[in-house]
Amino acid sequence: MKNRFIPAKSPMSGELMLIIEDYNYWVQNQNAIEAWIKDHGSGISQEGMVIHFDHDSDRTMFMLRWA
Repeated sequence: MKNRFIPAKSPMSGELMLIIEDYNYWVQNQNAIEAWIKDHGSGISQEGMVIHFDHDSDRTMFMLRWA
């Protein structure tokens, strides 16, 4: 069984990220994930299967909701 997300930190900028590891989960939930990101402020963005966070608390909230 795959993990859904891999927590990561950019080695260059120190930016907090989650990498969506499970492609099928991403495809099935993409619209809802995008809506959640839109509802939870400007400190969260998504590029493909990588979600970027300005604050660790936002990343924790995301993980609690989606993991």
